Amino acid sequence: MSQRSLWNKVSKGDKNAFAKCFDQYWEPLYHAAFWRVCDEELAKDLVQEVFITLWDKRADIVITDSLPGYLHRMLRNRIINHFKAEGIRQNHYQGSSYSSQADVPTPETEALWKESIQRYEAAVANLPEKMRNIFLLRHEEGAAISDVAGRLGITVQTVKNQYTAAVKRIKRELLTPDGNQTSPPSSGLLAVTIFF
Repeated sequence: MSQRSLWNKVSKGDKNAFAKCFDQYWEPLYHAAFWRVCDEELAKDLVQEVFITLWDKRADIVITDSLPGYLHRMLRNRIINHFKAEGIRQNHYQGSSYSSQADVPTPETEALWKESIQRYEAAVANLPEKMRNIFLLRHEEGAAISDVAGRLGITVQTVKNQYTAAVKRIKRELLTPDGNQTSPPSSGLLAVTIFF
């Protein structure tokens, strides 16, 4: 069954199709989550949240590219939100004697996080086309290196080299404003770089 036909069935409430979707994509999502959070239970919880949201909002979700790509983006957003909440919680514990409202996101905190995501997306968009395609397949869809090589008709070594170069370029853009070290990155940008 193709990704599109599988998703069409899921979006119409077909529980068997949803079970197939879960069986097919749970493991790669779990590995992607574990690689980023280094905690088995948290990784499982985050992936479960992705599938719960997918089922609950199935009628409203429009997938224009690929189902695994969409699921990996959902997971990425879940993980970013987790680190965002953890950062706020840590600030609360460290400064609890000063403010009981420290765990409530401020407009400034929200703005920093939005800026972080925008800068990440801009950094990806600025990659050369071939490098960007490799990065998106590997990072956003969670495709194996050999799968990326096969889909793009290039060697495994080329995929490795281009992916590594893409990660370095994105990190540099996120962590060094205007390519220099004159000011430290925001906590939002630091958290986004955990994905690499």
